Amino acid sequence: MQNSTDTQLKIQTSLSETAVEGLFAGLVGGIAMLLYLLAVGLLSAEGVSTTLDRFSIQAPPNPLQGALLHLAVSAIYGLFFGMVWSLLGRRVSSWMVAVLYARWRFICWRSLCCYQGRDHPC
Repeated sequence: MQNSTDTQLKIQTSLSETAVEGLFAGLVGGIAMLLYLLAVGLLSAEGVSTTLDRFSIQAPPNPLQGALLHLAVSAIYGLFFGMVWSLLGRRVSSWMVAVLYARWRFICWRSLCCYQGRDHPC
């Protein structure tokens, strides 16, 4: 009986640790993407403000809100990726899972943007 409880505790601990690791990894990935967006905004004719305005959900767009929302969504996606990879038992290469996951997200996000008719940098 004790052995079953120890195993269950280890599984719960590893799932929670995986969730936190995924959350932080998504945040780091979001920061990298945000730096890329800032560089593109600086080099393009639109500017940084207009680039980040596309991620804002307010009626008058707010670039700071867009940047923070981008980071929050990236962290949540990282959490989901960590959980999916953990559920696969980490038997599959993380790069292969990441590419399939990113492709799935791109298809879902692109279809959502096209469905809503938004001008979004998908």
